[in-house]
Amino acid sequence: MLYKTDKSYKEASGKRLDNVSFLNMFDVLFDTEQDEYILNIFNSFVVNEKMTNAENSNKYYVDNDDFWDNISYNNYDNVKLWWTIALSNNIHNPFEELDDGKELKVIKMMYILELLKDFKNMSEL
Repeated sequence: MLYKTDKSYKEASGKRLDNVSFLNMFDVLFDTEQDEYILNIFNSFVVNEKMTNAENSNKYYVDNDDFWDNISYNNYDNVKLWWTIALSNNIHNPFEELDDGKELKVIKMMYILELLKDFKNMSEL
């Protein structure tokens, strides 16, 4: 049986995550049959539309050699925020190749902290 815990990733695993890590979005569950903690990776999230409007985001056009981490670095000087771009564009499978020339919405850096707070608040519900 699985149940939601109040434990953080660090408390459950002993490993510290960066504040911007994608893994922070997921609830820590406890599996009583296996006697272990797991992450509920099946949570789904939707970015508030106001975050991706023209005023709060920039357009980025995918280049042939782009992967999520270098798109993130090109926009935020941080490879670990790739998931914010994927979520902002309703991309559910970041392992699929991006089409050359595809237009992506990239939330402006000044709003990323607000987005992270929104996700933290949602996980506390």
